[in-house]
Amino acid sequence: MLHKLVEKYPNDVRVVFHAYPLDNECNPSLPRQVHAASCLASYAAECASEQGKFWEFADRLFADQQREFSRPDLEVHAGAVGLDIPRFNACMNSGQTKGIVRKDLEEGIRIGVNATPTLVINGHVVEGLPTPEQFDTIVTMEKQRATARK
Repeated sequence: MLHKLVEKYPNDVRVVFHAYPLDNECNPSLPRQVHAASCLASYAAECASEQGKFWEFADRLFADQQREFSRPDLEVHAGAVGLDIPRFNACMNSGQTKGIVRKDLEEGIRIGVNATPTLVINGHVVEGLPTPEQFDTIVTMEKQRATARK
């Protein structure tokens, strides 16, 4: 849905993704385990990003998010979106994306994220995914605010 929003408002909307895995392995703010292996999936998505395929990879994972992803599952998804698998595995083995995910988590905790998805629209935290009609209203209101400030 976010892709459609950007297509509809190419000059007004920018989507920036930050990971907030609901997994106790890397998210210390959780009172209980919610989505095991989502830390691993977040690391993998950042490795996909290094090859310019973040959205393709993330879209596949979100379409199948009821699963607990294993490392072999993530490699299958990486291959399906055309990633260089040896490079993907080297990235995963290095642990280099853990810092990126940790920074995203810290920011999410700082602003009070409690659920996924959570959107931040011009500084306003919105839990859940608004309907297309709600997005239209939000974009219109934000454009009006921006015009009023000029």
